[in-house]
Amino acid sequence: MTLQEETDLLKSVTDLKALINGIDGRLKKLEAIGPPDYEQNRRTRFQENGSWARHYSTVRMTTTTFLVPVSLGILSFKWNGPQHPQIRFIALSGVVWVLAVLLFLLFTRLTYGEMERARLKRKDMPDGGTGRGDENNPFHPRQDVASWILALLTLFYGVLLVCLGDIRVWPPYFVLTSSSLMKSAACAVPVCVVVMGLVAILLTALQAAFSKASAP
Repeated sequence: MTLQEETDLLKSVTDLKALINGIDGRLKKLEAIGPPDYEQNRRTRFQENGSWARHYSTVRMTTTTFLVPVSLGILSFKWNGPQHPQIRFIALSGVVWVLAVLLFLLFTRLTYGEMERARLKRKDMPDGGTGRGDENNPFHPRQDVASWILALLTLFYGVLLVCLGDIRVWPPYFVLTSSSLMKSAACAVPVCVVVMGLVAILLTALQAAFSKASAP
């Protein structure tokens, strides 16, 4: 190896060492500022999940609180005892009640989804541990007492509407015919409320829990 080649080689090695030292310094700077940024980002997303959970919970309770009295008000409209209310008011009351239950179930699912996402992010924080033995258990809508109460009330209310409408469930009185289409459809609504109550119970008890893959 000539003297010139040796000089070029030493210069190349020196330049390479300087480049490596520069990269190492940049990595140390990234390590110094990276984790706090990641932690802050996780905290922000945790707060967003909590805000959405509260929003969905407020919406479900607000819609239910509004629609359930509306349904009861429709049922009692022009109800002069001891006569039963007219079938069209019974049907309209049942439709509003079913709508309330559907919205409640939808927003309950959304509420618990956001709660589970927040729980997983909370666990990844440095101060995420609370020491409770149940903190590793996922949130599930079957834990919601309000869902059980509304489902049982829906089942009871459907039976009440069937009795008030003097509807023969079997053999079905509400079979649709060309001569009494509107009346047959109205008579089918109370039975649908009963079915909705059973569906609400099954969904509350048997729906799948949130998986870790779909939660974040």
